[in-house]
Amino acid sequence: MRGAVILLNPLNVFFLGFRNVAVPEGVRLLERSAAALRSRTAIISFSLAFLAAAWGAILLSLPSSVGTALLGATWPAARSVILPLTIATVGSGLTIGPAAALRSLVAVRRSLRTRLAIAPITILVAIVGVQRAGAPGAAWALAASTCAGAGVWWWQFLRALAEYGRPRADARTTG
Repeated sequence: MRGAVILLNPLNVFFLGFRNVAVPEGVRLLERSAAALRSRTAIISFSLAFLAAAWGAILLSLPSSVGTALLGATWPAARSVILPLTIATVGSGLTIGPAAALRSLVAVRRSLRTRLAIAPITILVAIVGVQRAGAPGAAWALAASTCAGAGVWWWQFLRALAEYGRPRADARTTG
């Protein structure tokens, strides 16, 4: 898995940097309209997911000689987990937009609840995956949990966006 992660790391570094830009951009878009934020969030997420899929396809199409030149004797084992780790990276790309948008909406509780729900599930399925099928099992478990987590992030974002701008009943003012 380490070898495949090394090959996917340039993309993960790009994603990490992109998160830093996405939040202020989301705030700027939200000043325009909630629809603009929703639209740009979708564009960002699906573009990053496509980029991850393309990067993974490039890695999967590498000739063995190139893979071996990059990773040495670990290439065959690394190649066996590139597909599921690429799918996990696609899921990560799908998550970046709604996670940043929730921060733009200052939906801190939703973001925290989502992180607290997804993290232990990811760890648990990875442990089960490794126990059942070794590194490939862990990689497929990570792919499944990351993609499912992306769905949760989108659900939370769309709920927060629907609530945005609605007046809230505040217990302190209703007294």
